[in-house]
Amino acid sequence: MNTGTPGTSTGKSVQKRRDTMPFKRIVSREDGEPWGDTGMSSLTWLSVPPANVVIADLIATQPGVLLHALARDYDETPIGGDVYPHVILWDGELYLEDGHHRVVRRLLRGKKKVMARVIESTALN
Repeated sequence: MNTGTPGTSTGKSVQKRRDTMPFKRIVSREDGEPWGDTGMSSLTWLSVPPANVVIADLIATQPGVLLHALARDYDETPIGGDVYPHVILWDGELYLEDGHHRVVRRLLRGKKKVMARVIESTALN
């Protein structure tokens, strides 16, 4: 008799799926960024030195990635963009603001970390 979560043989398989989630969580930016306006332009982001970030510590702020974009841009160099993802440290959490496709490409290659530009929300004011 199944006494676990519906659709599973035991509750443990649900936990196992959660453990394989590539990001800490996924949040929506439909109502704006929770950290507020950064005031950062593409040029000012380039002045932030990249740092090594654990992908599992990132909170994704985009609901998904486009498979055709992953295939088309497989070399990781965005046209007209920054080669490093942009991350906002806000309220003790790391939010992936830009570069979701670049991070997913790293995951598909079996990588656990990504070089990203990280700013703290306290530095934005």
